[in-house]
Amino acid sequence: MVLLQLYLAFLKVGAFAVGGAYALIPLIERQVVTVHGWLTHEEFLEVYGVSAGVPGAISIKMATYTGYKLAGVPGVIAANLGHFTVPALIMMLLYGMLRQLGRWPATGAFLSGVRAGTWGLLLGLAWALAREGTVDARVLAIAVPAVVLIGLFRIDPAIVLVASGLAGLLLYR
Repeated sequence: MVLLQLYLAFLKVGAFAVGGAYALIPLIERQVVTVHGWLTHEEFLEVYGVSAGVPGAISIKMATYTGYKLAGVPGVIAANLGHFTVPALIMMLLYGMLRQLGRWPATGAFLSGVRAGTWGLLLGLAWALAREGTVDARVLAIAVPAVVLIGLFRIDPAIVLVASGLAGLLLYR
């Protein structure tokens, strides 16, 4: 039963996989923390942090972690199959039409709206984290420089993540 639940939970996530992997984080959190309770909020944040520093798409790594925690390798397979089902089907169905769709003005307008919605998803996640009291002076002392380094100076997020971990060693001891 848990394999089916994993498949269906990540099927829902994959069905809305628009805007890049980071846009899926709030959707994944809702499924694995809020809806199913497979991870605690703190565990989710830890997995997110570790996933951000490992090569590959973050949503795949989070599906892999959740699936493995719940059901081992079969859970990994179920979660990732769920995650890929809808995008794979859509791409197979639309492949022949992609050139035509790109010429339609409505396509660009739709994707602009999706990008704006992606901003909303990411800001909503940040707001939810702050509201739950997970933000304190130490978090801000690490997060603000991380945003500046990545956003303004285009420093590799993996380097910033390692530096953030080192800062955590100093601030949380």
